[in-house]
Order: sequence, then structure tokens, then C-alpha cells
Amino acid sequence: MNEPSRAKILICDSEKSYAVHLTEYLYDCRVPYEIDVYSSPQKMLARADPHSAAVLVAAESSYTEQVHDAGFPQVLILNETDRYLGENPPNISKYQSMEAVSRMILELCSKEFEKSGIPQPAVVRNGPPMRIIGVYTPISRCLQTTVSLTIGEILAKEQHKTLYMNFEPFSGLTAMLGREFSGSMADLVYYNDCAREKIAGQLERMEECINGLFYLPPIAFFKDLQAIRKEQWTDLFRTIDRITDFEYLVLDLTESTDGLLDILRICDEVITLTRPGCITSEAKMQQYREILRTRGYEDVYAKSRRWQIPLIRELPLDPAMLTHGELAQRVHRMMAGI
Repeated sequence: MNEPSRAKILICDSEKSYAVHLTEYLYDCRVPYEIDVYSSPQKMLARADPHSAAVLVAAESSYTEQVHDAGFPQVLILNETDRYLGENPPNISKYQSMEAVSRMILELCSKEFEKSGIPQPAVVRNGPPMRIIGVYTPISRCLQTTVSLTIGEILAKEQHKTLYMNFEPFSGLTAMLGREFSGSMADLVYYNDCAREKIAGQLERMEECINGLFYLPPIAFFKDLQAIRKEQWTDLFRTIDRITDFEYLVLDLTESTDGLLDILRICDEVITLTRPGCITSEAKMQQYREILRTRGYEDVYAKSRRWQIPLIRELPLDPAMLTHGELAQRVHRMMAGI
């Protein structure tokens, strides 16, 4: 049987809108699982490995005899009639609140962890979910990393516990911060994939801090960065949300990030930087906007804040001083509402 840390939640329901709504709700809850959705039991049985499922969530009309006989370790039936009553098999009315349905799904996931003997990551989240801020621009020389760090340091200065992650293929943070790192974000991805019960301790050991802002050592070699799949990143973000008390996660994103647009889609805020009075910059923005439109990511553009960064006469040489000066004042004004 696959390790529970790699297991998935499977949803099978011919009512597509319901399945999509439930999936979005679970992801909003930052569940530490990938979620696969199927519109029919035939498609699910043809493509899914029953033993890879932490739990199968099946609408009553989709829970056929073939599905029953497939050997899914755990099943939650979404009742559409009164056919299933009692506790065996586990079931709940499909028309209960999403909160109630999600709670039952997570309870079954917890039982799967207990059965396997592998402890779940400790849960420390007591307040609202962590907010993710994605910073990305297709335009070069827009001070993206400097602005991203400034956002993080301003949030930290305002007493918001914040984590910064850099996705540049050549970040230069080692030289910028004058520090040598013994590991990188890739190590955290590995622990999240293969030894999730150890990830809380590993995260605590890897955290660095500057001016109150926590950050993770970036990946030094661009090939290693490009090799990490978007599902691994999004799963890591959910785990960080689940096991830490960070209020904000600032992602300094680049084209070297697999699934860049999908990662921007899960961000609560997207910040896109532009340069004033530059014909090539505006042309690149138009091309970026067209890509979002034609690839079905209009929602990313709709929630993006377009920040125009003018020429800054003087930037702090010390990264710990990014909350001071002209750039900090401009960023602080533009952050209103985050």
C-alpha cells in the first residue's frame, strides 16, 4: 500500500458543479492531500488505483457494485436518498453544509494515518488560514525580489508572522544576505513527500530570519528548481499552513516554477509589477494578459494588483533596512487592503 503521505482524496460524482465546489472548499481548508475528481465510476475505476486513496468520496448514485468491489480502503458515501443509514459504510447527506462534509472527510483521513502507524504532522493552526501572496511579473528589472522582501518585512514589522520563499533560478540571496545555507527548499519538498511526520522539525531547522521576516533558503541550481512539480509545491504550501502559525506566505515567483499560473491561481493576492513609460514593458504585459485569457486563467488576471514601480533614486544596501526609504513608503501605500 502507498504511504498515506502520498495518498489522495478521490471524489466521484456525476454532478460536476458539486464535485468542483467540494474540491475548492477542501483546498481552501488546505488539506494535505491531492484531490482527483471523476464524473463517473467507470472513468475512476479505469484510471485510479484504489490503494492510493486515503478516502473515496462517492455520491450515492456513483457508488456502484463495481466500486464497492474495487477495494477502496475507506469510502464516504454522499447520501442522495435514504438508502444508506447508520455508520457502516460511513455516509453523510450530500446536502449537508460543505463544512460538515469536509469535516467528515478529514476525520476519515486521520483514521487512515492512525491505521498506518505514521503520525500526522502536528496541527498548530488556530486562527484564520494562512494568506498566500504571489509576486510575479513578466517584465525584467522591476525590482521583484526587492519588492517581495519589502512586502514581507513590512508585514513582519506590523506583527504578522510571515514566511518568504524565492523561486528565482539564480536568486543571489547567499551574496545579498552574506550567508551560506546548508540546505534549500528542495529538502523541505523531499520531507513533505517522503517523511511528512518529520517536516515540522525540518522546517524549524531551516528557517532563517531577517528583520523579523522568516525565509527558506532558495534552491541554488535551476535544474533542481525546475524538476519540482506544481503538485509538490502546492502540497508543501498546504502543509506549511497546517503545521505552522504563519499568517502570510510571500512567493517570489518566476517562469522556472512548474505550473506558475496554477500556483498564482491559488494565491489570495497576486501582485504584478510594471515599469512606467516603457513601450516594451507594456507590450510584454499585453502578451501576458493574452496568455492568461487564452489559457483559461482570466481569474488570475482579475485578482492581480498591478503595481507600477517608478525609478527609485536610492535603495537600501542592507536587506534589513528595506522597511525604510522611498521604496518602502510606496510599497506600504500599495499594500492597503492586503
